[in-house]
Amino acid sequence: MIIISIGRNPDNKVVIHDPSNSVSVYHGEINVINNHSIIYKDFSTNGTLVNGSLLKNSQVTVQRGTLIVFPNNSQLDWNQIPIFSNLQNVKTEITIGKNASNNIKLHAEKASRYHAILKITNDGKYYLYDLSTNGTLVNGNEIQRFQDYQVKRSDKIFFANSQQLQKQALI
Repeated sequence: MIIISIGRNPDNKVVIHDPSNSVSVYHGEINVINNHSIIYKDFSTNGTLVNGSLLKNSQVTVQRGTLIVFPNNSQLDWNQIPIFSNLQNVKTEITIGKNASNNIKLHAEKASRYHAILKITNDGKYYLYDLSTNGTLVNGNEIQRFQDYQVKRSDKIFFANSQQLQKQALI
């Protein structure tokens, strides 16, 4: 699962600028499950309009392009939501980041809450999908965000240029 936080706080993946403060600091999030289902979750004080219906402290299944309007009348810009890969035959997804809900917890100060996803395919190949603000290095080279990058067990992988992926993660 990929989680994209939305709100006024600059730490969110999608920042909604709102001088009136009617958009919450952590207003909601987009959850993408297995690259197919998309869920919008509202955690806000003032709610969110989803296709014209008020959603408050609950969730709804949406699709790319669904009209999502925040209390300051700004709309969710779907261009800020990455299009996730169509990598076939993914057997396992291991989430990596500072948030406690991740499979692998990072402790590096500059690591993102939802930093990356390690995907393992049925044929035993590994792919790293970077979601972060401060990047992921493979063998000293920064990989491109929002793209699957094939890695090997022998690769040296660093998150936010500080915390290394331990080899036991590559099972």
